[in-house]
Amino acid sequence: MVTLIDLQILNHETYAARAKAQRLRRHVLPARRGEILASDGLPVAQNITLNLVYAIPVDIQEPQQVAHQLAEILVDDPQQLEQEVELLVPLLSTDSTYALIRQWVDDDKAKLIRDLRIKGIVISPNEKRYYPEGSLLSHVLGYVNRDGDGQYGLEGYYNTLLKGKDGYILREQDNSNRAMPIGENEEVPAIDGANLIITIDRSVQKIVEEELKWGMNRTKAADGSAIVMDPWTGAIIAMANYPDFDPNHYNQVFWDEEGNYQEEGYWVFNNSATSWPYEPGSVFKVVSIAAALDSGALGINDMINDPGFFDLSSSITIRNWDQQAQGLLSLSRCLELSNNVCLAQVALRTGSDNFYRYVEGFGFGSLTGVDLGSELRGNIQAHKRWNDIQTGSASFGQAITVTPLQMITATAAIANGGRLVRPYVVQEILQDAQVVQQEPKIIKQVISKQVSEQVADMMVNVVNRSEGVPAKVQGYQIAGKTGTGQVAKKDGAGYESQIVTASFVGFAPADAPKFIVFIKYNLTTETHPDMRWGSQAAAPVFKRIAENLFKYYQIPPVGI
Repeated sequence: MVTLIDLQILNHETYAARAKAQRLRRHVLPARRGEILASDGLPVAQNITLNLVYAIPVDIQEPQQVAHQLAEILVDDPQQLEQEVELLVPLLSTDSTYALIRQWVDDDKAKLIRDLRIKGIVISPNEKRYYPEGSLLSHVLGYVNRDGDGQYGLEGYYNTLLKGKDGYILREQDNSNRAMPIGENEEVPAIDGANLIITIDRSVQKIVEEELKWGMNRTKAADGSAIVMDPWTGAIIAMANYPDFDPNHYNQVFWDEEGNYQEEGYWVFNNSATSWPYEPGSVFKVVSIAAALDSGALGINDMINDPGFFDLSSSITIRNWDQQAQGLLSLSRCLELSNNVCLAQVALRTGSDNFYRYVEGFGFGSLTGVDLGSELRGNIQAHKRWNDIQTGSASFGQAITVTPLQMITATAAIANGGRLVRPYVVQEILQDAQVVQQEPKIIKQVISKQVSEQVADMMVNVVNRSEGVPAKVQGYQIAGKTGTGQVAKKDGAGYESQIVTASFVGFAPADAPKFIVFIKYNLTTETHPDMRWGSQAAAPVFKRIAENLFKYYQIPPVGI
């Protein structure tokens, strides 16, 4: 009697809710992940429908036999057959009602399995993220993991937008699993993910990746990065790093050629162009010259004396890369010769406070705001630490760290009339028949148009008659600067003796730039001592990319 009272009166609502919950069936309506399209409208990340193979182990009569039948179809390498059987048998031998056998099985293999008509083996449609260009654009795109979540690159940064939102059907059913006409019924449709149209030009991307790898093979570099940008808008036209990976088979980075697991393989996923700060070396000198001119600390016709050395302190002396004294030099000649002694004096005459303000103004020490995620801001030290030593060292790109993306963005301000622009990759977001246009953003006027033109002219001289000559393309005016930076030891105690970064940044045509390109390699001079400098390692790669871009954009030569 007490139990009846408990059921009917005291806890009626609780038990009624439990009973209803047992009658409710919820079916997920999966949202379709949005596609990523290159600037030409062709997909570089899309969805394909494959097959999911799973088992209902409680219905499997002969686990050992079924395991062999499945393994013979699923395994491509005969040597892995027994290993696959050993994995499958325990899965098929339980009393559970679900065991995943294999995701993303192609239609041919799915048909072979289906034809076996094995009770307890089920095949259902299963969407998979597919990258039709393979490793092309891997660091820009990132990948989608087995749980359907984007990792790294655009897939990670825009994951929520791309993923959409699953819907569901809620039905109240009787004990025979039939829908109850007067029961609770609710349907919420799925909201598919947005499509992204990106600024990347696939043709330019292929050029850049091919030439970056050419340079890797030529220099025996450990790794490399390359970026092509529209200097006026900040649109990223191409971005590549090497080593790269195939997002269709992203797990392969964890295995070496002998099949050994390598935990450190994950670092390949990092986009070095945005997340690997380094000491830029002489390529940073364009910033130092621009700061001196724009602040009024120096005029375009001022001269600097190079006696061969310059004392920053009683214990720190600056010398030139060739250990030579050049005497009295114009600012342009200082840049052409990549003269450290001159640049240290230029920065000190600008003043530590002023110089720091321009370094910050060019975007160093801050995130560029690019829509790729995992971006690092580099390190320009706190303002209070900018004494003469820090200022003099930073003038030629040491004692600070920057990313390749920061460096090309800062140099773009020299190419475009002095405006610092925000780099971006997504130009349109398409969802629910609506188009959201991503507008270019000018962050600030960091230097005057006049100063930008003066520094650009100096960079043209670098390419025409100095260390930048290997980047020269006959018939075209190219503005550029090489860079060779030291690499700090991991323990922070000084610099590596045989590891350097070699870089080049340049834009063309110099008087009305269509593109700006940045190239960087990490080099071990012990294995390739004749590739120590940016002029040797990076400038020739710029030349090859520029030659291709002049043809691609149909920019005719001048004076030929």
